[in-house]
Amino acid sequence: MTEHSDISEFVAFFSYTRNDDEHDGGRLTALKRQLQSEITMQTGHNFEIFQDRTDIIIGQRWKERIDTVIDGSTFLIAVITPLFLNSDMCREEVQQFIKREKALKRDDLIVPILYLDSPALRDPSDTIAVELSCRQHYYWDDLRFEPFESTQYRRGVAEVATMIRQAIQSSKAKPNESLVVEQPNDSDTSNPDSDPGFIEILVETEHALPMFVQTIEEFAQRLTDLSVMAESATFDMNSANASGKPASARLIILRRFAKRLEPLAKDIEILTDDYTDQLARVDFGMKAISSQISKRTSVEDLEAAVNFKESLDELVEQGEFGMNALQELRNSISQLNKLSSTVRPVLNRISKSIDKILPSRDNFSSWRDDLNQALVDRELLNDL
Repeated sequence: MTEHSDISEFVAFFSYTRNDDEHDGGRLTALKRQLQSEITMQTGHNFEIFQDRTDIIIGQRWKERIDTVIDGSTFLIAVITPLFLNSDMCREEVQQFIKREKALKRDDLIVPILYLDSPALRDPSDTIAVELSCRQHYYWDDLRFEPFESTQYRRGVAEVATMIRQAIQSSKAKPNESLVVEQPNDSDTSNPDSDPGFIEILVETEHALPMFVQTIEEFAQRLTDLSVMAESATFDMNSANASGKPASARLIILRRFAKRLEPLAKDIEILTDDYTDQLARVDFGMKAISSQISKRTSVEDLEAAVNFKESLDELVEQGEFGMNALQELRNSISQLNKLSSTVRPVLNRISKSIDKILPSRDNFSSWRDDLNQALVDRELLNDL
C-alpha cells in the first residue's frame, strides 16, 4: 500500500505537437510553464510538467515514469488539435494513459485541452477520439489569441490547474488504495535480447548531446550579455558618482539597467526550462546505457558503447566548464544585488534559474564514471 504524502511524487506530461507550438510562436510551451507555475501556487509545492521539445529519446521519460512508479501520481495534459489526432506519438501517449486509468479505476489522469477544434474528434470509429471527446474539455479556441496577462487567459490556466489539484487531492485521499500496477512477467529479464532498444537509446542519446551542449552554449552567451550590461551600468554609476550627480540620476541609471535585464531574464528562464527537460532525457539515456552494457552480447552493441564514450567525454568537459562559468556569474550577481533594490527582483529571477541548474554539475561526472565502470567491468576499457 502506498500513501501519497509528498506532492513531489506528482508530475504531469505535456502531450502536444511541435508543429502546433511553432505555428503559434511557442504559445504551447508558454502554456506549459504557466500551468506549472499555477499548480505550484495552488498547491504550495513545486510541480513538474515534463515536455519533450526536442523529440529526443521519444517517449522514454514518461514511459519509464508510468512503468516504474506510482501510476496514480502521473497526469497527461493533452493539447488537442487536428495535428495531435494525426500524431502516432500523441495517440500512443493517450492510449497508454487510458490503460493506466482503467487499471487504477481512475478517470481523471488525462486532462484534455481543446486548443483547436477538429472534426476528427467526433469520429465514432476512432476510439482515441471518442475517449477524449467524452471527457471534460478546457476550450482554448479563443484563449489562444488572448494576451498571456489577460484576465480571461489567466482564468483558463487557473481552471486547468484546479482540475489537476483536485485530482491530486483525490489520490492523496485514498491512502489505502494501491496505485502500483503490476507488470506482466512475460519475458526473461536475464536474456539481454529482451532489453528493448539498446542501440536506439544509445543513438538517440548521442543525438541529444549536441542539443544539450548547444543549450549550455546559449547560456554562456546570455551570461556574456549580462556581463556587458553590468559593466556598462557600473561605468555609468561610477561616472555619475565622480561628477557629483544627485542620487536621482543614479536611480535612473539603475532603473534603466533593470529594464534592460528584463528580456534577458525571460530568455534565461526559458533556457532553464529547456535545460531541465533535456537533462531529464539525457539522464535517462545515460542510465539506460550504463545499466544495459553488462547484459549486451552483440559485438556491434559493445563497440557502439565504446565509441559513445568519446561523445560523452566531450560533453562532460563542456558541461563542467559551463558550470564553472555559471557559478562565477552567481557570485557576481550577489555583488550586483548590493547596488540597489531596484535591480534586485530581476537579478533574483536570474539567480533562481542558475540555482536550478548548478546541482546538475554532479550528473556530468556520474554519467562519465558510470559508463567508464560499465566498460571496465566488461573489459572494454582499461581501469582508469
